[in-house]
Amino acid sequence: VLQLGFNSIGADGAKALAAALTSGNFRRLEHLDLACNVLGPDGVAALATLLEPIDSDDSDDSGDAASADDGGSTLSDDGKRGAGLYSLDLAVNNAGGDGERGGIRALMKALETNTSLRMLNLRGNDLTPEHAGDVAEMLCENVTLTQLNVGYNKIYNEGAWELAEALSENPSLLGLDIQRNEISDDGAEWIRGLLAANSTIEEVDMRSNQLSPEVVESFGKSFGERVNARWQQEPPKVEKNDENMAAQRTMVGEGGGRVAAKKAERAARKAARKAARGR
Repeated sequence: VLQLGFNSIGADGAKALAAALTSGNFRRLEHLDLACNVLGPDGVAALATLLEPIDSDDSDDSGDAASADDGGSTLSDDGKRGAGLYSLDLAVNNAGGDGERGGIRALMKALETNTSLRMLNLRGNDLTPEHAGDVAEMLCENVTLTQLNVGYNKIYNEGAWELAEALSENPSLLGLDIQRNEISDDGAEWIRGLLAANSTIEEVDMRSNQLSPEVVESFGKSFGERVNARWQQEPPKVEKNDENMAAQRTMVGEGGGRVAAKKAERAARKAARKAARGR
């Protein structure tokens, strides 16, 4: 365990740390806490190397056998733990500052083939719907991550759709935290569809969003403890000429053109991936 949270190591510190951990015997490091360190997109991108697959021949010099989920050193394609980090906490690091996507994209790309990480915390990183799309692309590939926290960001209804669509076929994720993302009843419908389609998911935390009392009640009746939707915020007052809100409602509305286009685009990528794997 390495706990360096609540410091100010910044992007340069993250790069130095990543270099040190990848050149040394970091294979035994399972838990890395870098919350609140002003890493920014560049610092987060530098950490992607810590999630790249480790050659099983180099993962444990001791030769000791290990079990699937106790820090084992064997790479596997059947859901067992590979060598490397088990949990990574990057909360409150401005990873998506000013809409920059490079850091999140690099991290997600590395996670597509990672088999060790089980818990990823991206809480409070100014993530947008576009960042949610980058996370969703990872979830279409990664089948070993079990806990994902993207709470206290700005993914809105569009981001809720991105995650729900990708997770509809994901076999591993157990917990999804999307607290305080200004998700309204429209976005909640995508989560409803997700929970109906994927029984693997045990809990979606939707507290402090903007759900109506009726939707909160219906979630409780339909899914019980699989949805935590207590303590909702009051929906913002929508101005008559609020073009941004209108566009968002089009995105998540039934039959919205942007949704249809995105669905077709992702379906094509999924088909291409399967074809490349010979499945």
